Amino acid sequence: MFVIKQLSNCYFSNIRIDLYKHDFREKLKHQLFTINLFKKFIEDENILFGNGKTKLYIDLLRLIYSTSLDGTLKTFWNNFFHFDAYLSVAETSIKLNFKPVSFSENQFDIENLYHPLISNPVKNSLNTTSNVILLTGANMSGKSTFFKALSICIYLGHLGFRVPAQKCSIPYFDDINIFLNSKDDLESGFSQFMFELNNLKQIVVNAENGQHVYAVIDEMFSGTNIDDASDMFEITIKGLTKYRHCYFFISTHFSHLESFVLSCGKNVSTYFLDAKMENQQPVYTFELKKGWSDQKLGKILFENHGLGKLLTT
Repeated sequence: MFVIKQLSNCYFSNIRIDLYKHDFREKLKHQLFTINLFKKFIEDENILFGNGKTKLYIDLLRLIYSTSLDGTLKTFWNNFFHFDAYLSVAETSIKLNFKPVSFSENQFDIENLYHPLISNPVKNSLNTTSNVILLTGANMSGKSTFFKALSICIYLGHLGFRVPAQKCSIPYFDDINIFLNSKDDLESGFSQFMFELNNLKQIVVNAENGQHVYAVIDEMFSGTNIDDASDMFEITIKGLTKYRHCYFFISTHFSHLESFVLSCGKNVSTYFLDAKMENQQPVYTFELKKGWSDQKLGKILFENHGLGKLLTT
């Protein structure tokens, strides 16, 4: 009885049922109904401290038995667990200043998107109607982190939760695919490249079957040689543009394919995460900009780690 009394005092005694939507309002009504059944017991301090009369305990046990038998108590606890989960989500959204999501037909319009687990994150915005979005940038410029932040918005938004962005308007998707840090599948006997092909085929088949697909592919075709990868990259990008009801976010280091990408038209957008050099050291801004990056900082990082000197002396 002490637990039910605490729940009543902490959650339900002053709750405004009229502020909730119909379905959840009915659940709250059931909570109040159940608490009212036990009202005389939770208000009796003798019961709470074990000093009640025998008849009172018998009446309480009968009530517990009957409400257990007809499912009233089970429904009460199920409703409370839902309420507690929603309350935690609401408190977190307020604390982190998450914003609600709206769903559009064919546009990504996200302002000040950020990854919620990063302290003092750089916030970026994305506005595009292109269904293939290519992301370039130097090593460690933040491409994977940006994809993770974007995908968190997609997941949370489709669950009905608020998201880490100032504004978020996105299409609704039937199928969500995130392929980051792809590697070989030892259990199935697939190399990294075969694993990439299987993932891509799954996406394309779902798109071909009319599903609204959201897909993120980090460093597509990085598991094979550069010549084959370039040819397959061109075929894939051009082919994906026909699925206008789907959105594909792909990162790449194939800077030599810029002219091909620019020839693909408005269905392909290009963005990059900026970086610059200061005193022979790379400085990452993590800012998303429109355009194409051909920055090559890998060798600089290699030299800064002293590997060039170690391996040539």
